[in-house]
Amino acid sequence: MKKILALCLSICLLCAITSNETFAKESKCTEIPDNNILSESEFHGKELATFELTVNDDGEASIVPYNQDLRPVTGPYWQGYVNVSAGKNMKVHVYIESYAFGCNSVSIHVKEGSAVGADDAKYRKATWTGTGHHWADLVKGTKAGKYYVMLWGGFYGSGAIYTEP
Repeated sequence: MKKILALCLSICLLCAITSNETFAKESKCTEIPDNNILSESEFHGKELATFELTVNDDGEASIVPYNQDLRPVTGPYWQGYVNVSAGKNMKVHVYIESYAFGCNSVSIHVKEGSAVGADDAKYRKATWTGTGHHWADLVKGTKAGKYYVMLWGGFYGSGAIYTEP
């Protein structure tokens, strides 16, 4: 019995010590572009992968979502402030299930700073009718600070205000 265990132990040690090509395979890295940012996005009916990979001078990498949610949006009415860093593109996506209180459309308004006068037509970015998914570009190249966002008209649904670099 001792001979069988010694033989099994010898075979295990031999397998562990002997170099195996599959364990020693080296991987090659591709060169990162000059700006050290690599972005990837695939679209096949729905978003599969969206991220930003940043590599610093020490070779350390960080992966962050390309889109950053700022605030959730829910019906029947929604209004609020969002804080945004400079140079982003602020957008909104809302899925409208149905309309409330006799409304048949929803307008989205955005005003930098305060809410005073935000319902004015000059701050209207989009008007949506019908149910389903709705998107809108709110501000391109944001300034650092707060923006007042208002959905004018009753609806049942949800979504989010988000930024893209």
